[in-house]
Amino acid sequence: MKDYILSFGVPADKIDIMFNPVDTDIFTPKSEKNKYRKLFNIPEDKTVILCPRRLVKKNGVIYPVLACVHLREKIKDFVLVYTGDGGERTTIEELIKKYKLENNVLLLGSVEHNNNKMNKLYNAADVVVIPSILSEGMEEATSISALETMASGIPVIASNIGGLKNIIKNKFDGILVSEKNEKEFADTIYAILTNKEMYESISHNSVGSVRGNFSYMSRTEFFIKVAAKVKDTPQN
Repeated sequence: MKDYILSFGVPADKIDIMFNPVDTDIFTPKSEKNKYRKLFNIPEDKTVILCPRRLVKKNGVIYPVLACVHLREKIKDFVLVYTGDGGERTTIEELIKKYKLENNVLLLGSVEHNNNKMNKLYNAADVVVIPSILSEGMEEATSISALETMASGIPVIASNIGGLKNIIKNKFDGILVSEKNEKEFADTIYAILTNKEMYESISHNSVGSVRGNFSYMSRTEFFIKVAAKVKDTPQN
């Protein structure tokens, strides 16, 4: 969004971006992973990769399933879980059949976006992927799913586009990869799942980043600061 406004010649010091906040009292790390997997009928004994996105083209949802083709060469027991529905579901089902991924991909369909339920869903996962793509000239804005996941302490791997690159500090509180690159997604998923130090560092940092920059309190303080700056700016 900032880049778009800058393209019209607006000075950078005149632009402040107000990102959406997350309820950090609800979205918090939990330690009952298997309990939550039972709740959603997710296998307890597998590595769980979650894609909490509507199944539409702009969300790039075909790329995680394509990443599974590469990932199964590296990880024995894993499952990619989709929550959401949409026009790309048929394409995903065809890819599952084509690449014989029936044991590696689970389509849960739409899940009620109740905050407590979503927090449990994120905490059922080992890693979350947000594979958004540039579609019809539009990019992902602030991804609430990414922020909720980060607040829950689950590492996020996301496309390096739009608002995602503004909320994620690469390799500090999440990982950014090239859009439409299933091989890079697969390699990155494997890398973080097999590097305990990196996994725990990103998990810890993501919670701190959201609480410090995207909580209701931090966003309110930011808004007050911007409003005061506008008030004190001389009017021509």
